[in-house]
Amino acid sequence: LLAPVLGSGMQDSETLMRIRAALQNWNDQYLKLVIRSLQETGDRAGKTTRDWGYILGKKCYLKATRDLNAIDPNKVIENVSAPVLILHGKKDVEVPAEYVTRLDRTLTSMGKIKHSISCFDSLGHFFGKLTGDGVCRMRYIVDREVLAAIRDWLSLNTVELAKPAEDLSGKQ
Repeated sequence: LLAPVLGSGMQDSETLMRIRAALQNWNDQYLKLVIRSLQETGDRAGKTTRDWGYILGKKCYLKATRDLNAIDPNKVIENVSAPVLILHGKKDVEVPAEYVTRLDRTLTSMGKIKHSISCFDSLGHFFGKLTGDGVCRMRYIVDREVLAAIRDWLSLNTVELAKPAEDLSGKQ
């Protein structure tokens, strides 16, 4: 899980926006507008089956919000039985470290899921460095430390499949 949010709904969205506002020094008026926009988006998405609608005078894609609000991460995680690797960048302004702690407590309390947490002090939400081609494309190059952590975890938590038995013709 990369920078997971174990929560859902409007309350979590508002919490995330308040944290971002504090980190990015938003003024109160801007924060209120963002929260109002979140609330209206959630309300409108929940009251329609249409994919598009207008919020605060702007055309918005509502289907993604409706689909996202229909998922309860707590219910999803209850069905997981495989080992879980949780990765988090400590400079993540999208998902605060408290969410990793919450997920750790949830998984521990369930008692059935083996899990590991790897935090990276110098990385943000996308686990790498933003780079561009100088023209128009921007992308993140994932940090080698993150890739090594994933590789090492997979080495410890995967089982090699047995080789297929030879059939009577001697072919595999």
